[in-house]
Amino acid sequence: ILVYSCESEDPKKDDTGEVDPTPTPTPTPDESVDFSKYIAIGNSLTAGYRDGAVFKEGQEYAYPKLLADKLKTVGGGEFNIPYFPDGKSLFISDAGLLDARFYLSGTSA
Repeated sequence: ILVYSCESEDPKKDDTGEVDPTPTPTPTPDESVDFSKYIAIGNSLTAGYRDGAVFKEGQEYAYPKLLADKLKTVGGGEFNIPYFPDGKSLFISDAGLLDARFYLSGTSA
């Protein structure tokens, strides 16, 4: 039987073993940070897949668009999205633009 143990150094403790009450400062955005270029690469969540399809409203609330809007407030550049036309969507089971989207009807079958 082999037993091995290691002890990690806690960066919050000083040389005496006491916890250092001074918090580590976190960097804040300044002029040296460049948010002018942002590229989003990903899967269905990145594309705005929602309600069983990808459509314009879902794309407007996809996390890359929301993040780009926030980055724009600190100097981010323009974020271009190839939106689907209004009323059309990419239905996941078909490979074309369809007028398809799942809606909750509120009635039972």
